[in-house]
Amino acid sequence: MTVNIHCGFRCGRSVLSSCSLTLVGYRQIGITRRNIGNMPSKVHDVAAGGFAEGTNDIYDKARPSYPSSTLNLIHSILSPPNNNKPLTIIEPGSGTGIFSRLLLYPPTPDYPTFDNLETLIGVEPSKGMRDSWERGLEKVPTGFLPPDYRIGTVIETETGTGTGVESVTVTGNGNGSETPTPTGSGSGDESPSVKRKRVQVVDGGFDDFSKTGIQQGSVDAVIIAQAFHWCPDYSAALTEIARYLSPCSPLILIWNHDSPSVQLSVDLKEIYKLHDRGTPQFYRMTWKTLFDTEEYKQLYLPAEQGINTWTKGITEDQLIERIFSKSFLTKAYIDGEPRLKLEQQLRKVIQDSDKEWIDKEQGIFLYKYDTHHVILRKKP
Repeated sequence: MTVNIHCGFRCGRSVLSSCSLTLVGYRQIGITRRNIGNMPSKVHDVAAGGFAEGTNDIYDKARPSYPSSTLNLIHSILSPPNNNKPLTIIEPGSGTGIFSRLLLYPPTPDYPTFDNLETLIGVEPSKGMRDSWERGLEKVPTGFLPPDYRIGTVIETETGTGTGVESVTVTGNGNGSETPTPTGSGSGDESPSVKRKRVQVVDGGFDDFSKTGIQQGSVDAVIIAQAFHWCPDYSAALTEIARYLSPCSPLILIWNHDSPSVQLSVDLKEIYKLHDRGTPQFYRMTWKTLFDTEEYKQLYLPAEQGINTWTKGITEDQLIERIFSKSFLTKAYIDGEPRLKLEQQLRKVIQDSDKEWIDKEQGIFLYKYDTHHVILRKKP
């Protein structure tokens, strides 16, 4: 059975006036609800321990944000000129919300504003991360969140767009124990209502969006920032993501990485990677095995990849704090004398390195990052 769906998204390198979605496509490659189900894959032990409750606010403070160039690229994909279609975005591995907040408001004028963002749902298996995500929304200025948004209270969306999409009421504090409850007739007969955003984080994993309350096949983008290298089962994740994406819509993967063009970054990594316990860190590039899966080949168009290089001011203490926010370097895995010795070793490398000073008196120097993006569009 084939359903023709009209869409205005850029699919590959051409704009399609219509897309064909084959409903039996998943079965053709052996993917069924029976063998995938809603059972989330196991969270990596090091991630679970390193990002446990008590570490999350430190992570949120220490980690860098993302450059305006990457956000402008995403905006050009999701909000092209003359397209004001309300956006629904799912963000698996949403962590403490560092990327989520950039979708909600621009921190500086060079960042875009996603005016048409209507629904943003973070999906995060760590309760500590979810709690930090919600606390992080306190940093979002008034006017960029639903007017009645409060942590642990009710959030509503009202559609009335004539699309037949039901509105959703969500209660609770986002800890995953609540289930979004559809309301309304879904007939499309509701009267127009004030535009209201739905912003929430729920329990789940890369292969389990069941608690989002979002209709499958309706999502405009799935964005995963600084997280997909932790995915334990790319096949299951790519299947679940494709199940929720609308035809031609993108899965966008993003990673910040210390630029290898700077010797300081190279020298620091040579030290701390000795402690990474063989975990699938981005720099090990094991995440690229997703391109070998049948699910990628059957469900997605060829990936588009790129890098945006940028710099930010940082101090020695801030760089040390950022390095120790890595899962395998939290106190769950290295503490006491070994931790002290590692810190001393890292500090010596920083102190001996060549630097481009912003404010030498204050100890602020430029630090270079490469932000990688990978865009996989769901096949029509």
